[in-house]
Amino acid sequence: MHDTGMEKLSVVIAGASGLVGGELRKVLTEIPEVSELIVLSRVLLPELGPRTRNVVVEYHRLADFLPEFKADVFMCCLGTTLRAAGSPDAFKKVDYGYVLDFARCAQRAGAKQFHLVSAVGADESSPFLYAQTKGHIEIDV
Repeated sequence: MHDTGMEKLSVVIAGASGLVGGELRKVLTEIPEVSELIVLSRVLLPELGPRTRNVVVEYHRLADFLPEFKADVFMCCLGTTLRAAGSPDAFKKVDYGYVLDFARCAQRAGAKQFHLVSAVGADESSPFLYAQTKGHIEIDV
């Protein structure tokens, strides 16, 4: 590995077992400037790359895990579907509540950057629950 002159960064990903989070996880393991990758998931994930640590969390108790999250960059790929969640309230709990909790953890940890995967058409005034929830979280984060 050669020295690129770039600062080494530690990164935390929430939602690393999903489609977007899983792909992001793969990409980040290939970047030499990422010195540590902390992958948050509800279950232990197989086949993690080098410099990667998996932390199994309960997202409804995310603040309890705060000491684990000392990193420069926080990336949020949390999300579900209404069908998977089972109800509008359960959907909002994940796509709004858990995301906001993760953003607050990043702030308390002194993160240099916070990245949020949202959605095309996110709009707090949308009549559609998905777009409306994504719009609200973009504003509040």
